[in-house]
Amino acid sequence: MEDLRVLLVVNTLPPHDISGVGEQIFQLNDALQKKGIQTLLLGRNKNSKGLTSKKFLFPITVLPRVLKALSRFSPNVVQVHESDGFMVNVAVKIWNAITGKKVKIITTLAVTYVEEAKSVKELVWENEVLSYPTLTEILFKYFKAPIMTSAGILSCYLSDLILTQGRTTASEIKDNYKVAEVPVKIIPNIAAKRTRSAISEKLPEEFILFVGRLRIRKAVEYLIKAIDIVRKRGKDISLVILGDGENRVNIEKLVALLSLKEKVIFLGKKSPEEVRYVISRAKVVVIPSIYEGMPLVILESMYEGTPVIATKVASIPEVVKDGYNGVLVSPENPLELADAIYKLVEDEKFASEIAERAKESLVEYTPDRIASVWVNHVKSIM
Repeated sequence: MEDLRVLLVVNTLPPHDISGVGEQIFQLNDALQKKGIQTLLLGRNKNSKGLTSKKFLFPITVLPRVLKALSRFSPNVVQVHESDGFMVNVAVKIWNAITGKKVKIITTLAVTYVEEAKSVKELVWENEVLSYPTLTEILFKYFKAPIMTSAGILSCYLSDLILTQGRTTASEIKDNYKVAEVPVKIIPNIAAKRTRSAISEKLPEEFILFVGRLRIRKAVEYLIKAIDIVRKRGKDISLVILGDGENRVNIEKLVALLSLKEKVIFLGKKSPEEVRYVISRAKVVVIPSIYEGMPLVILESMYEGTPVIATKVASIPEVVKDGYNGVLVSPENPLELADAIYKLVEDEKFASEIAERAKESLVEYTPDRIASVWVNHVKSIM
């Protein structure tokens, strides 16, 4: 489909955000271009044909550039990302009505705001509250999430095709956003090579790694508790946290309460190249979330040969096969998580086998293969 001209519009892009969505759009953009497909990327990043603006303003501030792209680039497919792309979808529909063109609209959704709002809750273990939602999270649950749910429903209604990374998330989209007429297809994440860039901070000799935005649904508190359990079993292990967010204050309080200040290192936000470097140095990467879509860090870790432990939530088990190419644990269970960490750290043979099989699994997620999947999905609506 060399005649395709694709406009990609995305709110979150590195380095403004540690964003799996943004990284995936960069990778998809490159993969489509290598297939001879013309693309134009609009975002909040100087590396895209976009603009630097506040994230919450982007759905409005991007519209003039979208209209300019519709006129000059003349795409036959516009792909928007997440619910806040609904304004772009409206603009394309109006453009089609005025010009008589038939530009197709694709919306990609990594999560639903209905499920994400449910995950804003106290984190409890053995009748002890490890963390409470911050004011930002509470406002998200009761104000932003309902608005964005409505935006998501409208985005889906205006779309010709909806893409998401896994079957479980696809089912959530159909249920939460009442999608009946619009097809929902699976487009897995891309596992691609990234240049590594060393960081200035000194890393521990052996450490467990968390990568992501520090939100309550990421449940880093359960990982902190698991690290405490592992250390009490006599294993001197550290935790490195890559990322920042509204829940950092609660995580720091728990670290202090458990006397782990010397063993938990907060590195904040890093570039994608620096993230890859730290992943390659880690003993294990852990995703302790209570709700997710399909975290890109899983494939990034597999690519770098670092074993993954993840919770059995959303679409994660569709990629991570327990005991084969990773380890799955129950969410909200630091004891089970501690057992998994201890085994991977202590049993080097098991960890090596997991990492090797994980690398073999990546044949399903190459840029060329995922671009081909994308093209086949688009063919179905053209």
